[in-house]
Amino acid sequence: MDGDVRPGDATDAVVLSKGESDAVVADGERSTNESGSAVLSVIGTGDTMAGVIAALLVQGLDRAEAAELGAWIVGKAGELAVVERGNGVVARSMWPGLPHEAAIRSIERFGDEVIPNV
Repeated sequence: MDGDVRPGDATDAVVLSKGESDAVVADGERSTNESGSAVLSVIGTGDTMAGVIAALLVQGLDRAEAAELGAWIVGKAGELAVVERGNGVVARSMWPGLPHEAAIRSIERFGDEVIPNV
């Protein structure tokens, strides 16, 4: 890329780039997510992440926060799948861990408050 131009600058987009560590770029700011592992580099994990992010958006999170939290939730669910299945993880193997990780993160973030549906 040339100079100071970054993904999302011209379009006001939020960009999530999956990799060894996921990167989220929004409003000129970059954050990273270290959860997950290389084992998650299989077909369907990006689709799963998109679904989790969409669910977070519907609940009222802003785009950047939904991308960051979605990447974290999917990464942690993937880590649980690796513990249970080893290196034989496919996208479907991490689905059971998604509600568990989402609940933990919600409690960390909101405490014992009830999270309202928007």
